[in-house]
Amino acid sequence: IYTSVKRSIKIVGDLLDFTRTHSGAGIPVRKDSDDLAQACEGMVEEARAYNPDRQIILQSEHSLPGQFDRSRMEQVIANLIGNAVEHGEAGTPVTVSLKSDGGTALLTVHNVGRPIDESAKS
Repeated sequence: IYTSVKRSIKIVGDLLDFTRTHSGAGIPVRKDSDDLAQACEGMVEEARAYNPDRQIILQSEHSLPGQFDRSRMEQVIANLIGNAVEHGEAGTPVTVSLKSDGGTALLTVHNVGRPIDESAKS
């Protein structure tokens, strides 16, 4: 809970900064050396705590170091998992996979359910 609140406060602060500036330059991103596998594992654990009735499977390399904004990536991962849980069929697992592919991180989140309607994709 503490980690979720801390991350939420940081994201809200960044959004407030962006709103105040009206610069249109976008949301600030702070790249630091970090471990994407650890960030992903933390978000999966958080999703499991929020959704104890759903099986959320993590398939990840032990470590995946890189340069990225951890709070932004955690937000992305949490949103993807949340959408998969919300729109997936109850009683079916959500699988989160993270691997390195030629120096690039590849994150996939898979659920069982109806595909997104083509009209909603545009």
